[in-house]
Amino acid sequence: MGNDTYMIGKQGGSFLTASTTLKAEAFQEAGAHCVSQGKTLQVINSKEIPAGMAQFPQAEVQFRCAPN
Repeated sequence: MGNDTYMIGKQGGSFLTASTTLKAEAFQEAGAHCVSQGKTLQVINSKEIPAGMAQFPQAEVQFRCAPN
């Protein structure tokens, strides 16, 4: 995204997938990315979109990795 800002987006494979589960997975991936750089996760924004008409659930986390 620029300026050392990243985004991880997840989409469920069915209507039964919980958007909260997707959001948790995105947070785990974001944290792992920052740890691999020896830094700390700093969340900028997050959102989740539950399943709807013809739409699988989604979640998104925008973050940066801050120095320890």
